[in-house]
Amino acid sequence: MIMCVLLYQLCSAHDGNHQLQSTLHAERQQALCQSRDLEARLLDAQNCLMDKVYEVTAARDAQTGLKSEIASLKALIESAEMRCQSNFSTNRLSV
Repeated sequence: MIMCVLLYQLCSAHDGNHQLQSTLHAERQQALCQSRDLEARLLDAQNCLMDKVYEVTAARDAQTGLKSEIASLKALIESAEMRCQSNFSTNRLSV
C-alpha cells in the first residue's frame, strides 16, 4: 500500500515536472519572439533616426552654402554702392 502511494506521488511529481518544463519552454519561445520583435523595432528606429540625421545635415549644409552666397552678394552690393557714391560725388564736383 505504501508502495502504491509512493508510486502515485512519484508519477504526480513527474507529471508536474513535465508540465513545468513545457510551460518553461513555451515561455522561453514567447520571450525569444518578443526579443526578436523588439530588435526589429529598434533597428527600424535606428534607421529612421539615421535618415533624419542625414536630412538635417543636408539642410544645414545647404543653409551654410546659402549664407556664404548671401554674404558674397552683400559684399558685391556694398562695393557697387560705394562705386556709385564715388561716381556721384565725382560727377557732382565736375558739374
